[in-house]
Amino acid sequence: MPRYAALVGQLQQLLEDLAQVVDRSQRLLQKYYATQDEDYIGTLALNLHGFYTGVERCLEEIARQFDETVPSGTEWHRRLLRQLSAELPNLRPPVIQTATRQIIDEYRSFRHVVRNVYSFDLQPHRVAALTANLSNAFTAFKRDVEAFCDFLAALE
Repeated sequence: MPRYAALVGQLQQLLEDLAQVVDRSQRLLQKYYATQDEDYIGTLALNLHGFYTGVERCLEEIARQFDETVPSGTEWHRRLLRQLSAELPNLRPPVIQTATRQIIDEYRSFRHVVRNVYSFDLQPHRVAALTANLSNAFTAFKRDVEAFCDFLAALE
């Protein structure tokens, strides 16, 4: 079995899972727009939380299996994004582009909000805006991860 085949397989599965989260979120957003029923906001926020968690899972796997180091400590989530957006000379190119990191960082920040406030305290316009941009965020992330998978395949 090629050295990174399992990692590539994991990443592809995680990307498929993220695609489902994005699709479901878009459908829920349309229902929210059609009804203005704020009961959808908590569900959308949970989907945004799930999206970032899936992104982070991808990045953690790469950091663990390829970089052989995962940040720790209080700011480890932010440092993970920075680590994976940096080139490691003689080892790998950036896994995600700086622009992708900046987009994804908004979802990291929002996940912290979801974890620390009641759903009735969420700002509907913020949740809707993040959900509306979710397809763009996913497209950028998927493009970058697929390019990294191509890099891994070229190493074999």
